[in-house]
Amino acid sequence: MALIVIHGKLGDFVRSLKSKPGCIVLGIALGGGPIAMTLYVLGLQLAGTIIVPISALCTAIGAVLGHILFGQRLTLRKSLGVLICLAAGILIGTTGLTDDAPQGLVLGMIFGFLAAFAWGMEGCVGGYVSAIIDSEISNAIRQVTSAFGTLFVLVPIFGYLGQADTLGMVKAAFLDGPSEFWFIIAGFCTYLTYMLWYKGNSMCGAALGMACNGMFSFWGPFFCWIVLGLIYGHDGYALPALVWIGAVLMVVGIFVIALNPLDFFKRKLGA
Repeated sequence: MALIVIHGKLGDFVRSLKSKPGCIVLGIALGGGPIAMTLYVLGLQLAGTIIVPISALCTAIGAVLGHILFGQRLTLRKSLGVLICLAAGILIGTTGLTDDAPQGLVLGMIFGFLAAFAWGMEGCVGGYVSAIIDSEISNAIRQVTSAFGTLFVLVPIFGYLGQADTLGMVKAAFLDGPSEFWFIIAGFCTYLTYMLWYKGNSMCGAALGMACNGMFSFWGPFFCWIVLGLIYGHDGYALPALVWIGAVLMVVGIFVIALNPLDFFKRKLGA
C-alpha cells in the first residue's frame, strides 16, 4: 500500500475495489492467500518438504484452467508438459507411501494438492484481471485482502480452536524485533513475486506464465535442504532421490509448456 500511495495510485486503488475486476481479485485473494497458504503450511507440517513440488502442480492446473475459462490456447506440446508435471507429482507423492511414512502424510499431500488448485486458479484469473487493471493495483488488492483475511479471520479461528491467546500471539509477533525484520524482507519479496506473477501471466498467458513461476518446485526443496538442513542442521530436510528426480522432471514439464525444444535445434541448424 505504501508504494501505491507513493506512486499516486491510491485513487485508482479505491476505484478498482468498486469495479468487477477488483471484486474478482478480492475473491481469488482469499482463495490463494489465507486459505491456500494455510493448507500449504499444514501440508508442510504433516508431510514435510515433499509438499513443495506437489504444490508446483499449480503450473499445470493454471494452464488447464486458462484454456477452460478464457480459451487460452493449449497446444499438444503444452498438454504434454502438463502430463509430465502430473506424472512428476504422482512420482513425488508415491515416494512417501512407505512403512515409515510420517503420520498424516496422506492428509498433508491432500492439503498440498488443494493449495496447488487454489494457486492455479489465482494465477489464471489474476493474470486475466491484470490485463484489465494495473498489475500493481491488482497486486495491492490481493495483498491487503490476504493480510486482513489472515489477521482478522484465520488467526482468531485458529486461536479459538487451539485455545490460545490470539491477541498475545499477534502482539508477540509484531514486537519480536528479529522476527519482524525477516517478516518485512519476506513481505517485500512477496510483493515483487505476486506483482510480477500477475503481470507476467497477463502478458504471456496462464500456461507460459505459470510454467515460468513453477520453477519453485525445484528451488523450494533445494533451499530448504541447504539452509535448514545443512546450515542449521535440522533433521527431515534431506529428500529421497526419487523426490529430486520428480522435482527435476517437473522442471522438464514446465520447460516443455514454456518452450518448444525443437526451436533450439532449429536455431543451431540456422546458425
